[in-house]
Amino acid sequence: MKFLLCAAAAAELKMLRLLPVLPLLVLLLATTSSSCEAKLGSPPPPPSSFDHDDSQGLFPPDVEESAVIATTIATTSTKERNLGLTPSSCIEYPHEFRYETDTNGTPLTSCFKMAVQASRGAISSRQMVNRCKKRIVAGLDGRYGAGATIADACPLICGAPCDAGDGGATQDASNSNAEQAERLPEPENNSDEDIAVVLLPEEEEGNDEAETVFPTVVASPTTTIQEQVEEAGTVVEEKPTPTIASFEPIQKGKGEWGDEFDMELIPIHTMLLPDGQILSYGTSAKGRQGADLYYEVWDWNNGIHGKVHKLLKHKTEADIFCSSLNVDPSNGNIIIMGGDVRSPNAGYGIETVLEYDVKDESVRKHPKGNMHYARWYGTSVNLPNGDIFVVGGRDDDKKGSPIPEVYSADSGFRTLKGASVPAIAKEKSKNHWWYPHTFVNSKGDIIVIMPRKDNADVYRIGVEGNGSIKRIGRKPFEAHVRSPSIMFRTDQVAFLDDKGSLWVADISSSSAVKWDKRNNIGHGRTNGSMAILPDGRVAIVGGARSTDDGGSKLSKAEHSIHIWDADTNKLTRGASEKNARLYHSSALVLQDGSLVSAGGGAPGPVKNRNGQLYHPDYFYNTKQEKTPRPKIIACPRNINSGETFLITVDDASRVVKVTTTKSGASSHTRNSDTRWLDLKFDVLNDTILKVHAEERNIMIGGLWMLNTIDVNGIPSEASLMGVDMAPL
Repeated sequence: MKFLLCAAAAAELKMLRLLPVLPLLVLLLATTSSSCEAKLGSPPPPPSSFDHDDSQGLFPPDVEESAVIATTIATTSTKERNLGLTPSSCIEYPHEFRYETDTNGTPLTSCFKMAVQASRGAISSRQMVNRCKKRIVAGLDGRYGAGATIADACPLICGAPCDAGDGGATQDASNSNAEQAERLPEPENNSDEDIAVVLLPEEEEGNDEAETVFPTVVASPTTTIQEQVEEAGTVVEEKPTPTIASFEPIQKGKGEWGDEFDMELIPIHTMLLPDGQILSYGTSAKGRQGADLYYEVWDWNNGIHGKVHKLLKHKTEADIFCSSLNVDPSNGNIIIMGGDVRSPNAGYGIETVLEYDVKDESVRKHPKGNMHYARWYGTSVNLPNGDIFVVGGRDDDKKGSPIPEVYSADSGFRTLKGASVPAIAKEKSKNHWWYPHTFVNSKGDIIVIMPRKDNADVYRIGVEGNGSIKRIGRKPFEAHVRSPSIMFRTDQVAFLDDKGSLWVADISSSSAVKWDKRNNIGHGRTNGSMAILPDGRVAIVGGARSTDDGGSKLSKAEHSIHIWDADTNKLTRGASEKNARLYHSSALVLQDGSLVSAGGGAPGPVKNRNGQLYHPDYFYNTKQEKTPRPKIIACPRNINSGETFLITVDDASRVVKVTTTKSGASSHTRNSDTRWLDLKFDVLNDTILKVHAEERNIMIGGLWMLNTIDVNGIPSEASLMGVDMAPL
């Protein structure tokens, strides 16, 4: 009978999928003469301090039963031991209080972990209620009495009185806690919003040292984390061993513009490269219209001034002024499509296709040849199958190119004559061809939104066979052809109209587009740019407050930055950059989470061969001091869409989001290829996260930046990943 009881307990242990199960089964079944209680450990004396370790999470999202398990991870925290956290601290430190222990009385989980899981949607409201009703399975019955529940240990999470069954609290501690309770309001309900804001109060000075012991299993130099997990059935960690950051809440400060820096040309086009550098081009070295065969490679990781900006020259005789560019997933190089006939006949499109080689930083003619149609100001986007779609642009007769093309790494370019764009074909002399707003929706369909005020049709284009096209709606507002747009969420595209209204187009349906006017910044941003920050907010920079002179009046230049939070619809006006960023400016988010705003001119009232970095609010606290940021210690360089992958972080218990942004290319108020995703993830231990990549229609192949976001809303620096592409 005792053997059966032990076997039942061992079966229950199997449901906790994050620990090696076989050694525990062997341990439990080896000595059947002892009671099962002896194997699991009788409730230990209540611990006098509760050290920081959320390594095991609460319960896995798919496991409702609780179980006490042994763990190989032992963590001590000098800081919290000195603070003397006890069960009576459940008001003062509710998220640090442990309610589940292992056989030695070492705390395994916390109220804070439960709050984090709820805030990121890992557990539902129903699961929350069920878990609050769960028994405290070991170690703390003595504190709360027989039959105590998690609600007794996590009152601010579950809404129960703090002193329920707290037989171990002294009178002095109770009085102290009562005073603290007056300063900490009780939540009105158990909603995720209330849970997510429970944070540790500021701690006393002198208690900030921490000593941490991590798992001793370390990844070998010849195998990946994923391989060792599969082979050994355990969780491993890559060196170096991280330093765990404090749980001290941080209130974000204000964003700031940094120093202006010189560039070698006007960066009309900017793109983050797979090697982490920035490719820019657009004018001559003197800032004249026409690229004149020049391009710049900026090693921004090593600074913003001087020799980190390299001016290079190619020998193809092609002027790539106002072309389009994409990462080619087949080899990781950059494909540059179209451009301008060189002076003195500027303004005519070319069919030339070039390739930038990331390894040797050279530009050459593309080995697969040119496009079938000349294009100047065409738009291009990566497709889910690895191909590249290009549409619009002006041809070699100064008329629009209505027939799209698709590039394949195997066969080069093919035409889609069945998808000729009516708005361009009917009025070739008008600039309907001017960088059409083009996006790929979650069904894999291409949505093209015409840029002009007087022809605002929306089309769905299919690329199968000869191609197909269908008109599915119109824009409900007026926006200059030089007004910005960006896909800030899957199937959600933000636009600014000429009056400053911020519209969102829902392109999830391939038969109709839904439009929603969300906010208003007070004026237009003609020639402005949009970029997505790591936390999903949208930054709006540059441009002019009116459409006069095509948005190029210096007196109407808008220098301030706007930050729009799509989740809350909050719009914030920030600091002003030094220079006007008008026609031919660009904006790009870098790996460290800063934003580079650069360029402007050729033509225009200024020749800005320069840029300036903006550091958003998450760089600073309220004293404008640099904030400590979470860290990604190890991340795969390449992944496949639709699969899971592992990353190593400094402290998994702090992570509330894992986000990723497709970098794309910025030019002419557009970045059609960028997109931002909030990825699902599982916490495997205190440093390992299993992340779930989206399927290929959503996480389209190319270069992506991966970030973690901590409990204070502060992002890590990004790790570059290639998705469905050649090895980085």
